Order: sequence, then C-alpha cells, then structure tokens
Amino acid sequence: MENKFIDAIEATKNSIESSKQRIDEYKKGDELAKPFLLKEEGYLKGLEQKLSSLENLFFQYSQESFQSWIDDTQDYLNEFNSKESII
Repeated sequence: MENKFIDAIEATKNSIESSKQRIDEYKKGDELAKPFLLKEEGYLKGLEQKLSSLENLFFQYSQESFQSWIDDTQDYLNEFNSKESII
C-alpha cells in the first residue's frame, strides 16, 4: 500500500513539473496562447491540491500503520510476559 502512495505522489510531482514547463512555454507565446495558459494554470492548481491530499493521506496511513505495529508489539510483549510469569 505504501508503494502505491509513493508512486502516486511521484507521478503527481512529475505532472506538476511538466505543467510548470508548459506554463513557462505558454508565457513566452503570443496572445493566442493565453487560453491554453489559463487552462494549464487551472490544471496545475488541481495537481497541487491532489499532491497535498496524497501527502496528507500517506502521512495518516503511515501513522495508523505505525500505531498498528506498536499495538501488535505490545500484544506480543503482554503475551510473552504472561507466559514468563507462568514459568
């Protein structure tokens, strides 16, 4: 699951970089490029929001995975300690 998040984040970062390059090219163009520039700027904002959401979800997933690992470790230690007290 973590790899899917990382792949999606990297793909979105690459799309953002490509979009920024297109925006720079459109800015060098004439008035005919203006509609494309506006469309690309809107697309870039959407990509940036997507990246932010993906990063937030990944952070949340990581926190939950870590907490799950802590809980599993604590359960194991509790079980181990209870067996130790029997011996």
